[in-house]
Amino acid sequence: MARLAGLLLLLTLCGEAGAQTAMVADISSRRIGIDSGFKGTELLLFGSLSQPGDVVIVVKGPPQPLTVRRKERVAGIWVNTDSVTYEDVPSFYAVVSSRPLDEIAADRVLRRHDIGIRNLSLQGSGSEDEDGFDNAIRRLRLDNGLFFEDGTGVSVRNGRLYRANVAFPANVPVGQYTTRVYLFQDGNVIAAETSPILIDKTGVERAIFSFAHQWPLFYGIFAVLIAGFAGWFAAQVFRSR
Repeated sequence: MARLAGLLLLLTLCGEAGAQTAMVADISSRRIGIDSGFKGTELLLFGSLSQPGDVVIVVKGPPQPLTVRRKERVAGIWVNTDSVTYEDVPSFYAVVSSRPLDEIAADRVLRRHDIGIRNLSLQGSGSEDEDGFDNAIRRLRLDNGLFFEDGTGVSVRNGRLYRANVAFPANVPVGQYTTRVYLFQDGNVIAAETSPILIDKTGVERAIFSFAHQWPLFYGIFAVLIAGFAGWFAAQVFRSR
């Protein structure tokens, strides 16, 4: 609330000074910490407009390589047949807007800015039927809660102040995220603001995560030793009974 009040005061002063900024955007927090009790969270995105228009907010997670395989029944057995490899699939992708996207702009404009799940560019290689694999990625990510779209998720008051809540599920990947806020008028983008968000492990989870990535060999040896000790200890307990 203090951040929001400060932003509104700043916008008022800028308006009195005759500033011509089309849009100002901010986020309630630029860092999300994940620990063992993390069950998901929401971020508040808010700001002000110097002129009326439609607001679209896109939150995109770090890209990940992904291989999608098609299974077919051959001689009564399900086997992998065709596959497509993707280099940069967003690990998380959320779009919220003040109106449905097809009412804000044409598909060619939305595709140019990668706005909307169906307009998201997915570059794959390895199959002639890439559209089918692209749709499979979108469907799976939607089912996992990692892709999300809401055509009424942004509320605009008096044509000036906007706000939206973006939900992050418990299985959200760690990494550097980008939040991009677009202002549309007459079907075209007239302003955009970009802000970073960091999602990272905290506490003991962060220590284990860092240890596993910085010293993978020692982490593997340590994990084997722990597993062996746990097995030995369990055997001793049950033997004594």
